[in-house]
Amino acid sequence: MFSQFVAGYTGNKLATRGKDVEKERLWTLNELQDLWHEWVVTEWQRRPHEGLRSPFLPSVVLTPNQMYAAAVAVEGAVPRPVTPDESRKLLLHAKRTVTRDGIKIGNRTYVSHRIREFKNRHTGIKGQGQRWPVYYNPYEPSRVWLYDHTVENDPARSPWVAFDFKYQHLIRDAWTQYLWEKAADLAASLAGREGGEEEIARAVDDLLARARRGPSPVSPSARPVAAFVPQPLEISEAPVNPYAGITRAEPGSVTPAPSLNVDAKDLFPGRRAALPPAAPERAAPPASPDRPRPPQRRPTPAEAHILGGSAGDIFRELIPDPPDQPASRPDQDPPPPSPDPQET
Repeated sequence: MFSQFVAGYTGNKLATRGKDVEKERLWTLNELQDLWHEWVVTEWQRRPHEGLRSPFLPSVVLTPNQMYAAAVAVEGAVPRPVTPDESRKLLLHAKRTVTRDGIKIGNRTYVSHRIREFKNRHTGIKGQGQRWPVYYNPYEPSRVWLYDHTVENDPARSPWVAFDFKYQHLIRDAWTQYLWEKAADLAASLAGREGGEEEIARAVDDLLARARRGPSPVSPSARPVAAFVPQPLEISEAPVNPYAGITRAEPGSVTPAPSLNVDAKDLFPGRRAALPPAAPERAAPPASPDRPRPPQRRPTPAEAHILGGSAGDIFRELIPDPPDQPASRPDQDPPPPSPDPQET
């Protein structure tokens, strides 16, 4: 499934590899390995597999990522600590030849008491020659590790061989690759040429010693001038207090302001000219002593809800009219009078 996407692939034989393959780009084994890792992560792990089914939902086909997440959720996971050999495998590495002086990484030389075992020795790997894999940490460059693959299956011997920096005894504290580069630039600027390993090592130790001591004391003549301090101005006039003569207000002495103490028609003076003239009120008939008097309602003007009266009149207009009572016909009997509670 992966090989079908490689350029020039048409089958498993050299004769069917495609047309004009020589003119196309060729991949090295390392590049092809990187492409394979990327395809596994982006395609294979996210593709449903028929062999990955849940025992509770057999009809659901899962991807490797989904099955792994479900298994971890059910069984849990315990992080396994990384061994020293595995942690060294994660470091940066370079292929170097072991000479009689040791191993050269950048402009530093690393030595070991086992130099004779690897000096001018072939690795046994075709195309690699005498270059052995060397792993190093830029945050702790005082030691590098040579990996001897010829004894990796021997439980009595370790494949990792330590090589220490040649001038490590000149540096009395921990240092990094960044500090080494800064010391190399400093030594080159002072000497006018590229410094050697011993000079750079002494420059690194000097930088660390200065950092431990802190800033050097400043002589009285070289002290910085004090900052400018403005002198206070002499003001003859006394400052004016804008709150002078105003007494502090007490909560109990504050009188609340009346709410809507004017007619609603006076709230909008510009509309008073457009209001229609109010109709004269008709005299209400005298109320019967046996029947309660209905509430009076002012006639609604032509324009609905106009602020033509008081606030009570406006809200009274919003009340719907009572339903009309049907008129009694002469052939019907009058309704019986309601009993008087006083008589009963």
